[in-house]
Amino acid sequence: MLRIQEYNPAPQLRSFIKKVYHFEEKEALQTILPFYPDGYPGIIYHTASDGLYSLKNKKLTPFFLYGQTLTPIELRMGSPFTMLIYQLYPSVAYDLFGLDPAMINDDCYNLEHLISPAAFLRLKEAAQPEQQTDIINDFLLHYGNSTHAINHQLLQAIKYIIDRNGNVKIKDASAEAYLTERTFQRQFLTRVGITPKQFALIIQFQNSVADMGGKDLGALTHVALENGFNDQSHFIRIIKKYSGKTPRALIHMQPILL
Repeated sequence: MLRIQEYNPAPQLRSFIKKVYHFEEKEALQTILPFYPDGYPGIIYHTASDGLYSLKNKKLTPFFLYGQTLTPIELRMGSPFTMLIYQLYPSVAYDLFGLDPAMINDDCYNLEHLISPAAFLRLKEAAQPEQQTDIINDFLLHYGNSTHAINHQLLQAIKYIIDRNGNVKIKDASAEAYLTERTFQRQFLTRVGITPKQFALIIQFQNSVADMGGKDLGALTHVALENGFNDQSHFIRIIKKYSGKTPRALIHMQPILL
């Protein structure tokens, strides 16, 4: 049975990390984890002896950074495993590592290129999640102290969009960052890898999916309205775009919502 445990990030890393999750499956020989776009990139470290595979049957490295997820994905393991997932704030790929985030949309970057061989060896030898998080935290702190400065204006605008469940006008979000709309759009794309409009739609989608949990089909209209979709057909299009499912089909499923 899959066990999921949630951790708060270390205080000194809270500007970069939203949450940390530990997944553990001790028995199953075949596990498929469905994930939908949520607006957050992340870091994964896993111990699946048979490997971790993406939807395109691509074998992923044990320690990697993933970018914005714009399409539904599945992660497959053919053995028992543990997995640490660091859910990062949207601009961290740029702020922390200086990477072009658009280059890893729906893709990954092998963090073995950045971590020292000695630290990676310690990570592989660490038996407990607390030991693994200590090593990854040290790795992140090293980059947090030596790379791009955080754009606090942009973070304020991102928080504004998230706090309002994506139901915002882009001109209002740019005002939160004290930027012209054009400058805001450019900086957002540079640091997040998608446009503010795309990001807001993904946040709307994610909140809609979360609100569907435990609801019956008759509640879908209410879910759409509560999440800012005044047009039912637009609601259905967005749900299908980011989940690959209709709202009717999705309401009976249990995707991984971090």
